[in-house]
Amino acid sequence: MAIENRRQSLPKLRVILGKWMTKIKGNIEKIWKKLIKIYFKRRVLMQTLIVCSLISLGCWGILQFRAKQTTLPLVFKESISEEAERTVGMISELQKEINELRKKVEEIANPREAIKEKVFQPLALVMPTKGKVVRKNGWEKMITEWRYHSGIDIFAPVGSKVVAVAEGQVKEVRSDSSLRTIITLEHGSEWLSLYAHIKSVQVSVGQIVKQGTVLGYTSLSTCGPEPGIHFNLFHKGKPVDPLTILTDLSD
Repeated sequence: MAIENRRQSLPKLRVILGKWMTKIKGNIEKIWKKLIKIYFKRRVLMQTLIVCSLISLGCWGILQFRAKQTTLPLVFKESISEEAERTVGMISELQKEINELRKKVEEIANPREAIKEKVFQPLALVMPTKGKVVRKNGWEKMITEWRYHSGIDIFAPVGSKVVAVAEGQVKEVRSDSSLRTIITLEHGSEWLSLYAHIKSVQVSVGQIVKQGTVLGYTSLSTCGPEPGIHFNLFHKGKPVDPLTILTDLSD
């Protein structure tokens, strides 16, 4: 009779365990929402607190379940073995979600900081595309008017690869009436590189790219009669003549 009564109490225990897990998950979500609002103001400290809190809650849940499980009679344990396995599975899934949240926090905080901390080395740049410089940085006469051309134009066959000259993060991908599709990379130390007249863009805003990563391909639209790209460098918001750095292009 006692065993039968215990088996009848199984659904109640299932409900209690379900409410218990829902409550834990709800508390974790509430804590997460509150912490993420102030995370960016206190990055390093809050990241540590979030991870420790989530791991502690997961460990606490496992300990609580095991403590309740060990207090049950032996016969009753056997009758709810399947329910116990399901509960442990739910806890495992909850821990996986905690780990995924921790990874997302690290991805949000670390990439941009890594770029800022890394020293930018202009002399280690590679060519944005294989081609010949057909228009240099400087003043030029357009019919009867003098204009300043910032950056360089590189001749390359249509469909040639356009690559990142250095490691960085995609700051923007936009369209311009004269330069067509533009990709801008942020390299840290207040250095930017700009690539214009690009087609078939292969990257997206916020993406971290390595040196040599394909950004897109050359198109028919150019600053002159030859197909190719327009390339420029900026430091602290001011244009820098690429030919003073990319010696391979000055040949």
